Amino acid sequence: MPQGVVLSDMAANILLVNASLERMLGYARADLIGQSIEVLVPQRLRAIHAVRREGQFHAPFTRQMGIGLELFARHKDGADVPVEIGISTVQTTEGRFHLSSIIDITERRRVQRDALQHRENLDLVVGAARGGIWDWDMVDNVTHFSTIFKSILGYPADADFSQLFSECLHPEDRERVLAAQAAQLDRRVAFDQEYRLRHADGHYVWVHGAGTCVWDDAGRPVRFLGAIFDISRRKRAQALDLQHLEEIQALYLLSNAVGRAESIEQVYEEAMDSLVRTLKVDRVAILLFDPDRVMRFKAWRGLSEAYRKAAEGHSPWTQDTADPQPVLVEEVAHAPWLDALRAVIEREGVRALGFIPLVLDGRLIGKFMLYYDASHRFDESEIGVARTIAFHVASAIVRKSAEEMLERKTSLLITTLENMAQGISVLDKELRLIGFNRAFLQLLDFPDSLIMENRSLEDVIRFNAGRGEYGPGDVNEQVRTRVELARQKLPHRFKRTRPNGVVLEVIGTPLPEGGFVTTYTDVTEQERTQAQLRQSQKMEAIGTLAGGIAHDFNNILGAILGNAELARQDIDAGHPAQESLEEIRKASGRARELVQQILAFSRSETPQRRVIALNEVLEEVARLMRKTLPAGVGISTVLATGAPQVLADPTQIQQVLMNLCTNAWHALEHGSGRVEIRLDRLEVNADSASGEVPPGTYARVAVADTGCGMDAATVERVFEPFFTTKAQGQGTGLGLSVAHGIVKSHDGYIGVRSEPGKGTTFTLCFPMAEGGHGDASAVGDPVESPRGRGERILFLDDEEALVFLAQRMLVRLGYRVSGFSRWEEALEAFRADPDAFDLVISDYNMPGRSGLEIAREMLALRPTMPLVLASGFITDELTANARAIGVAEVLYKPNTVEELADSIHRLAGARRS
Repeated sequence: MPQGVVLSDMAANILLVNASLERMLGYARADLIGQSIEVLVPQRLRAIHAVRREGQFHAPFTRQMGIGLELFARHKDGADVPVEIGISTVQTTEGRFHLSSIIDITERRRVQRDALQHRENLDLVVGAARGGIWDWDMVDNVTHFSTIFKSILGYPADADFSQLFSECLHPEDRERVLAAQAAQLDRRVAFDQEYRLRHADGHYVWVHGAGTCVWDDAGRPVRFLGAIFDISRRKRAQALDLQHLEEIQALYLLSNAVGRAESIEQVYEEAMDSLVRTLKVDRVAILLFDPDRVMRFKAWRGLSEAYRKAAEGHSPWTQDTADPQPVLVEEVAHAPWLDALRAVIEREGVRALGFIPLVLDGRLIGKFMLYYDASHRFDESEIGVARTIAFHVASAIVRKSAEEMLERKTSLLITTLENMAQGISVLDKELRLIGFNRAFLQLLDFPDSLIMENRSLEDVIRFNAGRGEYGPGDVNEQVRTRVELARQKLPHRFKRTRPNGVVLEVIGTPLPEGGFVTTYTDVTEQERTQAQLRQSQKMEAIGTLAGGIAHDFNNILGAILGNAELARQDIDAGHPAQESLEEIRKASGRARELVQQILAFSRSETPQRRVIALNEVLEEVARLMRKTLPAGVGISTVLATGAPQVLADPTQIQQVLMNLCTNAWHALEHGSGRVEIRLDRLEVNADSASGEVPPGTYARVAVADTGCGMDAATVERVFEPFFTTKAQGQGTGLGLSVAHGIVKSHDGYIGVRSEPGKGTTFTLCFPMAEGGHGDASAVGDPVESPRGRGERILFLDDEEALVFLAQRMLVRLGYRVSGFSRWEEALEAFRADPDAFDLVISDYNMPGRSGLEIAREMLALRPTMPLVLASGFITDELTANARAIGVAEVLYKPNTVEELADSIHRLAGARRS
């Protein structure tokens, strides 16, 4: 061991120091030469040191300082260094000097502290087995005897036993025990002796003592520890005495092992190892309560699966108790309460059982199961060891279970946070970034070089402001404003649009200990969807308004159509007014078609397909577009003759073409250019057929423009719902997807061809209708209406003009008509004589009562009555409901004279015949 040396004169001035002292206390030799030796003493101890030094320096012999005392030297950095000091007087021809040797005993003190801790652990473990310990501190020559040690010999806990031990040794054993002790100290052999100690009442107690010594780095013994057990009442051989030492060692090893265990399974294994070693059991198991308070096998050795399944859930404890006692079965055959399990136990080869409770803080958590293949009597020592092991294991199980649960929860929380789509950041009370997840970095696009733990909020905000995250403005002002807001520690919630268009919802929640947890959610799609929903709601409101207007307009059109027909009948065929009346009829027909478009837009009208030629539809679209296009935009049609007729809903086809033409107009640069609508015939044979257009004959419609065109990526997505290239608020992105759906529902094909700067062409192909050749007119020539033979008609409509028109028109056709504009009067007349009428025609939309309710009441009085409902809103639901109550027919309003006359003649005539 390095030893520092200091040579000083009689006045305690330092004359010489060696290199070991320099290294030990951190001084340079020049720092010490000429200084008082008190420079090496801590300031607080210098006064007392000076007194002791005087006594030591003037003594005529060498003296050791430090035995039984706490001496310290002062390191150059001011720290205390525990030391042992020896002082010698040296006489030379030059006079007397003092030579001080200084030894650093820091390591020795550490060993002493470790030994003290070891003693405390040993005292706990040995005490659990009712053993006593001694601890001899050989440096300070102080011996400690545990309370149990003293109680074995009948002495009180506060008795000073240090001077009594050697006196209590039996005279016959003293020499042997002291020699064994010396051998332990000199040769480091184990101290393991049986000897007798005198009890306080005078008799001798046989004890088994075992001890070990602790040496410091210099090889000097510094501590001697040991344990004794009372063996005076034991009637066993030396082998049994040796077992006690093994038990103590096993318990000590178990205590350390379960403390170091890294998992609950390792705790189980250490516990079973200890039980097998100390109690020599043949089989062992550990059972714990599950959440339903049923004991389940957690670990086992030597037990079959059949036994575990049969025994699981059985326990000698029917309910929890604060102090459950071990249950010991020396012979299974003599335990009637095991009858239910006896067969499976005997098949296992078990003869004896031990149930050892696992208890912690008064709570039963499980049990040890000890199995012996032979009959076994459990003595107190075994029970004590088993319960001590149970205590350590129960503590370790509860602690380790809590640690693993916390670790699982922590891992789950970290995994959850890392995989959340929301970004999360955590600021401490100093507004330093102390935590964040991966989504935080991705959503805010932070480089790794910027974001790190303990980065200040001001740094992050300054970086964001510098790259324009908060819009234009002074960067310093933006930083100051946002940092000041954060310092107010108030909850906040706002939405922020990043330069890349991503909309983030930011929610900051203050933490109780200071700081914030902030979440960042990408709500870009949500914002877009909400905008689309608002647009859709606007469109729906417009549609509802359009439907209401169309309903009222239907009645006006009905009056115009009917009166024009009556006027045409009232004048000669060659009268000049005939031409004007015919134009009125045609215009009214176009208005009627327009109303149908409005109703289709409002989704109040069920699409009606019929065989049509597309020429009239395309001309009508071109006519409507010319009224809305600016002066710089031209629209033309190229319609080939002989195009096949198709089975289609003209209103839906018109909707598709209007959309395509409007898009073509918007694609024209600088508000000028041309839009062309073409119609021709397309023959597709087997060789030219594709997956989209199978072989057949088609009417092909093309809408072409001279606009800006589209790139390949845009063409690829052009029919996607909500995809649009228009500015926000100028389009919903639904037009082309709706057009695509309408064409596909007609078994047709729609395609697009476009290049940037070369315009765009949309092509639609509709399959030819069976027998569909030639042209069909949208409004046919008037035909002679069939006449009646005096049939009685009840006509009901809330519009008096239509009632008046129907009476005049039907009377001319040979019918007798009773007209009503109030449903109460109509019902009263019908109730008075239901058989007086051959046909009833009722408007569906009557004020105060629907046409269905009126029809239901009339048909209840006369089920065979032909009844017709007229409505401008004919839906599938209306048609089905009308058919269900017995309505003969539903007519669309406004009716032409021909349509109304044809229905009346068919229904009223059928009843008459």
